[in-house]
Amino acid sequence: MNHSAVDSNRFNFNIYRDVIEEISPALWQELFSKKVDVAILRLASKKQHELHLLDQLGIPFIVADTLVEYSIRSNTKEVKLMNEHMNVYEPKDENDWKAVDMMVEKCFGAYSNHYYSNPYLDKTGNIEGYKEWVRACSKDNGVTFIVEHDGNKAGFFSLQFKDGIAHGAPGGIIPQYEGAGLYLDFHKILPSLIAKKGLKMLRTSTQVQNLTVQRQWTMSGWNFTSSALTLHLNTFIDKALKGKEISCAFTHNNLLDFLNSQLAGQFFQQMRVKEMMALEQGAIYDIFISAPIQNVSSSGTCTSVLITKDEKLIAIAWLMS
Repeated sequence: MNHSAVDSNRFNFNIYRDVIEEISPALWQELFSKKVDVAILRLASKKQHELHLLDQLGIPFIVADTLVEYSIRSNTKEVKLMNEHMNVYEPKDENDWKAVDMMVEKCFGAYSNHYYSNPYLDKTGNIEGYKEWVRACSKDNGVTFIVEHDGNKAGFFSLQFKDGIAHGAPGGIIPQYEGAGLYLDFHKILPSLIAKKGLKMLRTSTQVQNLTVQRQWTMSGWNFTSSALTLHLNTFIDKALKGKEISCAFTHNNLLDFLNSQLAGQFFQQMRVKEMMALEQGAIYDIFISAPIQNVSSSGTCTSVLITKDEKLIAIAWLMS
């Protein structure tokens, strides 16, 4: 798993991201060692039958979206365009970038990405996040194109380059110019634009329900290649480790009684508990209790509780109110 500084700063959680090939029992150790609050994982859709393993591991998870990927090889073929008034160029100055920022707002103001599926992530900064992402593409091994119609800025498309492949980043045509053929035409000429930059392949993805875009890609000669689930794992481990700490002996019949004794006076509608190891009567454990974590989609909260011994995770609980 790799730390996501952008997501962590935006949402005020310790967020990690990864593409995983399978769900392994070793996942817990990695989450704990890296103090992960939220893990954003991509798992091939063909592995969706393994999701029950997350339940067996006791990890709360959300299937945040399903992505479909399309690809095409770069080439220098001439293509016939629908719109003879289209012009494509890269931003030249700050005025161009300000225009791109405005188009980001128009294209993504009502767009719901996988972050919207997680009730503990505040979405108010999503548009600014898109603007940062688009600008970063031109700074960090990538490119942004502006699409004009009759001299008017009508859209933008960003790409990130890695290992000789151009990966689709945010892009779109603003509502005013939808239906003018610009989206289709741009994706027809994109393989030649990328060929000029020395790249051999383009890949891009969207949410599975975005059928209109997928039709445009298919009409432009792009091919469906794969699909993947986006999973959010809300563990809130770092929040607990930075919260209240108690050291005490285990003198109860079960873990729930033990937790209730330490959280006396607090009412929780739901408790989810995972024991990695059995607690021993009379043994001293360190308990870490997070401050209540706000559910931004409701008035509820989640409190994360870690029980450790000798810096090993013994049990974890999530208490919802």
